Amino acid sequence: MIKSFLANHSFALQAKSIDAKLIEKNQKKEEQTGCPFRKIKKPSPIAIHNQMDSSKLPESVRNKVFFHYFHFCSAHGCEYAPNQEVDSLLKEMNSLITFFPRLSKGDKEELLTKFESILDSHFKDKSLKTINASVNKVLSSNSYQGYYGLEQGIAYLTSKKLNGKRHSGPMQDVLNDNQNTELKIFRINEEFEPILISNPQNGRAIICSDVKSKINQKMIESHVVLEEKSVLLK
Repeated sequence: MIKSFLANHSFALQAKSIDAKLIEKNQKKEEQTGCPFRKIKKPSPIAIHNQMDSSKLPESVRNKVFFHYFHFCSAHGCEYAPNQEVDSLLKEMNSLITFFPRLSKGDKEELLTKFESILDSHFKDKSLKTINASVNKVLSSNSYQGYYGLEQGIAYLTSKKLNGKRHSGPMQDVLNDNQNTELKIFRINEEFEPILISNPQNGRAIICSDVKSKINQKMIESHVVLEEKSVLLK
């Protein structure tokens, strides 16, 4: 029927149909992997916040943590979910949750108040120290390798221009141009705990954290429970 239709219509329409057939013939067709056989790349840590307890959320997700959309499917009983992959992911639960800010950006006074609140709540008996260090020294130090979003945060601190609270231009270019910029770091005298970094030249600051924080791990143990495929906050 299609051939007879084309035979009785314009040359242009016939030419287009030939092009379409050539495209179909040469097109590489790859079957999509079915959900039960999909692999899950390790996701970024989830930051716990008080809106997870919001009454506006449905009961099915309130006070629950989902690391990946396949985790959501599995926890809700989807028969096509890659459950073995989800089980493997859940074994790494303690490396995927933080009760401290992953990366907060703002002006120094605003974030210093927030940082002091964190110290008062969790580190009252710890002393605070201040360190001056260049961008290069911070990024090359093993002490800060586990701080999620550190490079993005330092790009925010040192970028000449901002788009909202994001650096302007390629991140690596911003970091390369500011290797010698001096930053001020506020931290307690223990590894992996939250830190505040400020740029004295422009008044910007960030707070970031490492999931390996001892206090964070203690809070995971006391406030998070795994029930089958569901990660619950208590």
